Amino acid sequence: MASDDPIEALIADCAAEPIHAPGAVQPHGALVVLDADGRIGTLSANAAELIGPAAGPEALGRPFGAVLGPEWERALAQALDGHIAAVEVAGTAYECIAGRSGDRVLFEVEPDPGTAAADRELFSVLDAFHGAHAHDELLGEAVATVARLTGFDRVMCYRFDPEWNGEVVAEVVAPGIASFDGLRFPASDIPPQARAQYERTPLRLIPDAAATPSPLLAADAGWGDLDLSEATLRAVSPVHLRYLRNMGVRSSMSVSLTVGGRLWGLIACHHCTAALRPSHRQRQAVRLVARTTAAVLAVLRTGARTEHRVGLLSRLDHLSEVLRSDDRRGPLDVLADHADEVLGLVGATGLVLGEGRDRHVVGEVPDDDVIAALARRARDGVGVVVDPALGRERPDAGGPAGALVVAGTGDRGLMWFRPESAETVRWAGDPTKRPDEETGKLEPRASFASYVEEVRGRAVPWTEEEVAIAVDLAARVAEADSLRVRREAEIAARLQQTLMLAGFPSVRGMTGAARYRPVSNSPLGGDWYDVFFRPDGTSIVAVGDVAGHGIEVASTMAQLRHALRAYLVRTPSLGDALARLNELLVTLLPNEMATVVLAEITPAEGTVRIANAGHLPAVVASARGSRLVEARGPSLGWTSDLPHAPVPVPIEAGERLVLYSDGLIERRTRPIDASLDVLLAAADATVHLGIEEQADALLDRLTEGTDVDDDVTVVVVELVDERTAPDDDDATTRPPVEVR
Repeated sequence: MASDDPIEALIADCAAEPIHAPGAVQPHGALVVLDADGRIGTLSANAAELIGPAAGPEALGRPFGAVLGPEWERALAQALDGHIAAVEVAGTAYECIAGRSGDRVLFEVEPDPGTAAADRELFSVLDAFHGAHAHDELLGEAVATVARLTGFDRVMCYRFDPEWNGEVVAEVVAPGIASFDGLRFPASDIPPQARAQYERTPLRLIPDAAATPSPLLAADAGWGDLDLSEATLRAVSPVHLRYLRNMGVRSSMSVSLTVGGRLWGLIACHHCTAALRPSHRQRQAVRLVARTTAAVLAVLRTGARTEHRVGLLSRLDHLSEVLRSDDRRGPLDVLADHADEVLGLVGATGLVLGEGRDRHVVGEVPDDDVIAALARRARDGVGVVVDPALGRERPDAGGPAGALVVAGTGDRGLMWFRPESAETVRWAGDPTKRPDEETGKLEPRASFASYVEEVRGRAVPWTEEEVAIAVDLAARVAEADSLRVRREAEIAARLQQTLMLAGFPSVRGMTGAARYRPVSNSPLGGDWYDVFFRPDGTSIVAVGDVAGHGIEVASTMAQLRHALRAYLVRTPSLGDALARLNELLVTLLPNEMATVVLAEITPAEGTVRIANAGHLPAVVASARGSRLVEARGPSLGWTSDLPHAPVPVPIEAGERLVLYSDGLIERRTRPIDASLDVLLAAADATVHLGIEEQADALLDRLTEGTDVDDDVTVVVVELVDERTAPDDDDATTRPPVEVR
């Protein structure tokens, strides 16, 4: 997509320049290109001048050996083996190298300049490289060595930042030559295709920026647009040549420094006083210096990162121990008590733990809309947001300028913030791109004098180690939370077993079945059921529900259940018992809400009375059509002095009473009336089953295929004729007081 910004469009055009196929070579050497059969398909126009008359245009299409003779054929073979071939023809010494472009052979020839690499000095210096203990020491040694080996009067080490701007971090200059030490160069000075070329061919030599390139001559049209990426003689972009002339540079040479598989920087050489062409052996020595420098840089970087990470891991381990030692609270609540350590872990000054109303905020953080946007970016992306320039749009607005965000499970994300770190940058000339007034094209800047810019709205960038340790902490928070949930689940499961009946007890005059299913993420809920047996021969079946889940809710449920037992023993009235239970909840547990339905059964009379405090209506399941029991009073804990009058319910032989909790039928996507209709239909369809089978069928039918996020209780009761009831120990007249 084309850019609407004309400057950006011009930069894009510049970056698209096909520098790999210039159609010419630099004139200090000659190029001969052979096909797979050894025939000459392309050669540079200056080949006849440098190699000899036989290498003129008439050589195109002919075998290389037949045209140039055995000396050159031997040099080609030696160069193809990866050596610098030396050949002397008619009293002139040459250096030759060879490479490939697809199935074609690139044979490059340069007159030997007569200079020799100082091999002894080189290898003694390389030994010193391996003893370097700091970047500055290493890079200073590297540029000094390259200067001594080649004679360039300015040699710099040029390091790329994450945005591909370059900074001169080490330099050696000859007397009278301007220094660039500490200056920065914008990324556009070395566009993407040039950086990619440095990764393919590490060394680039331009002996004379003022020389006229020599065009390529081709045997036929099939040799057009030849890819010269592997050719050291490849002609130079006219834009780059103007750039060198504006800088006052006559000759240049650059060699790449690749660390960890990525272009780290360059060793750049300039000669301002005259043209300069180091020999192939000198260039080979410079490449060795660069490879050694890059290798030692990798070792130093790995060592520094390892030391940094060990320190961070030590801090992380302490925070992990804190999380493990306090499993009663959520991990973010625990971390909030140790906020200084969490901030210090990654060198931040602001912290947000979690999202929503329960989040913890420490130090200086951005506005809520920025925090929400960062959380969305983390959740919608790869889970991590690293933004060192939050304030780039409004550098004068204040507030944090750097963010490190790690998305967590649920609403347990972690966010760190850093303040702005205003920086004064010294550029080598004004880096602003402007088109030339006459040509309308982007031209290299004419001045490289120090240009000072103040950069605002950015923070000190987060290191890879800091990002990794932040991700580790988020993982340990998730692990601690998962461990806490599992422990709570285990405790809850054991507690639930102690609070719930082992099963429906055997009571003379009636039979029953009960089923309980906990919510999926917590076995401890607010549902409960019980069966009370009073001295007057009546039995009371109760189903209740306390809002919520967890240990606190279970504790409330246990208190209500045991209090109800006591009230029902002391008063014969269901309504009075519920009134006292409501008073207990309003007075002692004012923030709790509960519902309960009581069924008082007198087997001798075959009667049932229902009292309902805010619970869903009981159901009489009948083969003649199931029906709701319309008896309902206010929920417990809502207010005081509200009646809960019991209602008599006629139940005939073969009919059953179904009590249940709201988790059985309430669904977010369905009105309650429709849910009650579904329940009645299920009761109709299962009333012919045995009582145990009907309880199972109701639970399975009404929860199958639904995302039930509440615990579920179902109790089914049927009166039996006492004359037909078994008279054995299984039919007791004692209350079921033992529970487990």
